[in-house]
Amino acid sequence: MKLYFIWSVPSELNILYFVIWFPDRFNKNGIDLNRNFPDAFSKKESGMREMEVRAIMDWLKTESFVLSANLHGGAVVASYPYDNSNGGSELQSGSSVAPDNDVLIQLAKTYSYTHSKMHKGDHCYDSKDFKEGITNGYYWYPLPGGMQDYNYVWGQCLEITLELSCCKFPPESDLPGLWDANRAALLAYMQQVHLGVKGQVLDAEGNPLQNALVEVEGRRNLCPFRTDLHGEYYRLLLPGNYTFMVRQHPLVVVLIL
Repeated sequence: MKLYFIWSVPSELNILYFVIWFPDRFNKNGIDLNRNFPDAFSKKESGMREMEVRAIMDWLKTESFVLSANLHGGAVVASYPYDNSNGGSELQSGSSVAPDNDVLIQLAKTYSYTHSKMHKGDHCYDSKDFKEGITNGYYWYPLPGGMQDYNYVWGQCLEITLELSCCKFPPESDLPGLWDANRAALLAYMQQVHLGVKGQVLDAEGNPLQNALVEVEGRRNLCPFRTDLHGEYYRLLLPGNYTFMVRQHPLVVVLIL
């Protein structure tokens, strides 16, 4: 395994890029790491986490990540949550629909339409066609234990999966072309982190309130969004009118934006 980190801080936005590279999709224990995260919909949770998965889970507790993407190969499409379902109210017309479905579709389309070919939806001869180059993860195929759903449900971080190459493991000679096809889309995607509302919850003395619930009316997230160590919250939302409910026992504040 090889692990690379690049940390950049442009203005007030923290962005962290990281790559975990394996010669195939399994680690040395023969475990597919993208099936090893806790799953909100699975009834067969073992609780056994690989070292690499535990490291990412611990890392997510130390930073307030707002937007992320994981990069795969084997198709050319932007896939968005949910990846799994237990047949509850989230299952609608074959898709597993998240409370922030409108934002997730916007994120996927931003990438797809800025990509040189993805939005055409028919790039790979041996893959299904994807309308506008996007798909709901579950509608494509159910995937339990994935990082995409984990980051969204428990990490308060909206994440999509970017399938960037028809070839699962493209040769080195393909990399310049893949970079050219994806460079503008990657930049456009990162800019979406400024969607919606961000702010800080303070007490009467001006002290930050950690762990206060920040809920948007009509969006029943499985794990409510909460303020971080600095009392800060980030909610990616499309332009519109929203009612926020901020709770820190025993206080409740309603904001209409």
